[in-house]
Amino acid sequence: MKIPSEIETAYDGHALAADKVRDAGGKVIMLGDERDSLEDLGETVRRTKRASAPDLPAVEWKNMLLQRWASFYSQGGFTLPGFKFGRPTDDGPFLRGTNLLGQAPFGVDDDGTIILPGGRIKGDVLGGMAFRTTMGDLIIGSNGSGTSLPGMVVREISDAYVRSVNGLGQVNFVADASGFRSGEGDDNGGVIPPPEPVIDVLPMIGSELFLTSDRALPLYVENIRMSRSDDRLARVTIDSRTGPPTKSFCGSSVDNVIELDPLRMGSTATLTVRTLGNRTARMVKTLSVMVKAVPLTAAKTVTIMMHGDSISNRQMAQFIKAYLEDWGFTVIFVGTMNGSASSTDAQNEAGPLGECREGCAFSDVLGYDMSDGDMPYGPLPVGQEAAYMALSKAEKNKWNPYLCPVGSSSASTPIITVAGQQYRYDLSFFEQRFAPFGFARPDIVPLNLGMNDRNEQGAVKALEQVKQGYGYVLDEIERAWPATKVIVWASAMPVDLTGDATWQGSWAPIINAVTAIVKARRDAGKTNVHLCSAWAHQTAEAGWATSAGVTDPVTGVRNTAISDIIHQFGTAREQAALAVATAIACTA
Repeated sequence: MKIPSEIETAYDGHALAADKVRDAGGKVIMLGDERDSLEDLGETVRRTKRASAPDLPAVEWKNMLLQRWASFYSQGGFTLPGFKFGRPTDDGPFLRGTNLLGQAPFGVDDDGTIILPGGRIKGDVLGGMAFRTTMGDLIIGSNGSGTSLPGMVVREISDAYVRSVNGLGQVNFVADASGFRSGEGDDNGGVIPPPEPVIDVLPMIGSELFLTSDRALPLYVENIRMSRSDDRLARVTIDSRTGPPTKSFCGSSVDNVIELDPLRMGSTATLTVRTLGNRTARMVKTLSVMVKAVPLTAAKTVTIMMHGDSISNRQMAQFIKAYLEDWGFTVIFVGTMNGSASSTDAQNEAGPLGECREGCAFSDVLGYDMSDGDMPYGPLPVGQEAAYMALSKAEKNKWNPYLCPVGSSSASTPIITVAGQQYRYDLSFFEQRFAPFGFARPDIVPLNLGMNDRNEQGAVKALEQVKQGYGYVLDEIERAWPATKVIVWASAMPVDLTGDATWQGSWAPIINAVTAIVKARRDAGKTNVHLCSAWAHQTAEAGWATSAGVTDPVTGVRNTAISDIIHQFGTAREQAALAVATAIACTA
């Protein structure tokens, strides 16, 4: 149909009559074989003769038998045969398609979730997705490290196209450039038994142990191994919290946790690791031990700037503050945005100040790639500090306040170009521009970045990005704030099929790289840099989010699964905060 050049509307005092559509010559446009003209259609299109309301149609379309076949609403929405979009009176999906029986096999919620028979598909900002049943059980999921299926994880590999591995690590079949084979084929095309799995028990832990005199510190053996698996057929864990964050309990099976007793440890400790079945070989590492006597006998004030991503943002500063104050410290947190006091609300602003930004990777902090939407506004312009400080936390998160125009910078960080202007990550500039708003040079910077580099990049590129990023940021802190101490730390992942694959495939190599970076600096005499092995002191069994699952009506047991392998809460979050707070207490 051609676009009409004129629309004529008549009004009879009670309801709108049919619209007449004419061309430039005044001729009524014809509809074709189905009707003689739009005048016939006019008998079927009428405005509803009542005041419009959100739950009542503003316009109804009816056929010649006065059967309604479409409705339009005044506040967003319409219905067509088999299709509804945002109808106010409907419960359920924002958009859905229905069959003749009124069943809705397809729908889309206003948060972008796609609803299909028996399940829901939801994506995330990092390109991952999860297809779960209506009860919350995972059908298929994907993230930066691969794809998860019930009982199987498909993860990124570099030496084959496809490899199927059983729960013992034995190869069932593999496909690569040489073809497809079952197990490990011999030269004659036969099949030989798969090799014994290689279990990597290389201990992943820094060279320093930090403790306080008032409590034992747990060291979770499984969290310092590259390969994670159950030592026995089952492990029992009980956790309880009587008043977050200073009173929490987590007891696990005796062969997985070592309770480090601060009253019985000297200035050094020897860590020994032996692979089960090998009664000869040992891996040995000497650790220095620092024990802080608490509560303090003399007043001590410490100024802290948390620098990190969502893991640091969500309650970490709040819990660290509570621990330190309980030990007698006066704590001043500095930064331009408040951390969250909630484990679930990332934009909560009730926590202490800091620089902990959701989704932040080294590429965002240093400014060389802000195209993923985490800092879409780019560098904060000079002179806009007051306007920035007045913004909400969510809006502040979209700006990079660390980038200084190159002509005004003394930093040696990489030069980046945005809209024709060159910048550097410059903490002297950052301090100077926000000093009028209360920012003071910190005594200690707890630094935790790298998880979003892992989330956003493949394992190989993420590892390279983290190695370079930590080098630049540590160098800049030393240049801008030479007396400031840095506590680099990282968190664990829960015991989970996807978590274990992600741990061994990409996160553990990053932890090992960060450990090596800090060791190299301390070996070079840079004693202001410390590594807090928070992952080793944080349970992987409790305090991790789970799906809704299904509760057995008789036993009350809920069958569920881990739903977030990145963000800990509850006991696991308190234990990570305790480890970092202890390191602060020992080094302040």
